[in-house]
Amino acid sequence: MESKLKIKKLPIFIGNKKVAYFYFDLNDRKAEKLSKPFIKGYKKLHSFFGVNPKKIIHLHFLYSLKEMSSYWGEAPPKSLSGMVDNNNQFILYIYSPSVIEKFSSEKKSSIVPVIIHETAHTFVSAINLRCFYWINEGICQLLEAPRAHDNIIKKENWQWFLKNKALSNPKLEWLGQIKHEGYKIAYNLTKYILKKYKKEAIIDLIKIRRESSENIEEKMEKIFKSDLKTFLSDFEKNIKIIC
Repeated sequence: MESKLKIKKLPIFIGNKKVAYFYFDLNDRKAEKLSKPFIKGYKKLHSFFGVNPKKIIHLHFLYSLKEMSSYWGEAPPKSLSGMVDNNNQFILYIYSPSVIEKFSSEKKSSIVPVIIHETAHTFVSAINLRCFYWINEGICQLLEAPRAHDNIIKKENWQWFLKNKALSNPKLEWLGQIKHEGYKIAYNLTKYILKKYKKEAIIDLIKIRRESSENIEEKMEKIFKSDLKTFLSDFEKNIKIIC
């Protein structure tokens, strides 16, 4: 089936500026129609971040589990419907609307939020390519859909977050955090910060490099205007911890 696909390359413009290319099967009318919501989302992201991606975005719509597996590195989890290329943040892979329900747990109606989420990562990268995973994933989820998650977090996962100092530990990998409700915690943290400290705090947090040489805790405490222990204690009041 894959060998029979004829891929169309569609340039996406905002005014006279080329901002992206869509790659999709020539017969995939639904993918082609996503250019308008993409442009709307791109403008929204520019308004929030105040920057544009440094290069043209290449969005590839995929039609098989095999394709996604080759980019993910192994069989992807069912929750995965899109991703940024591991070696190039301007290349995005997203299941076509025609197969998204077959190969992932997402509905067809989720395709636009997925596109906005993956595109948001390119905007974050324009500010800092090595920001903390939680702020990167948190803001991309929040901009994708304001109600992406509830605020219920398992006690064992919240304790893991605190024990491993996930807020400020530059050595903590994202895959480990995912296993402990990393996406949900990141979403709720970012939502709390945006409400209490406004957009400027989100941008300042993105600017903090995920490197041991940085004065990470000091910079975060300056943004939060409190020590990290107090900040996390205040945040904890905004989530529901269950056993």
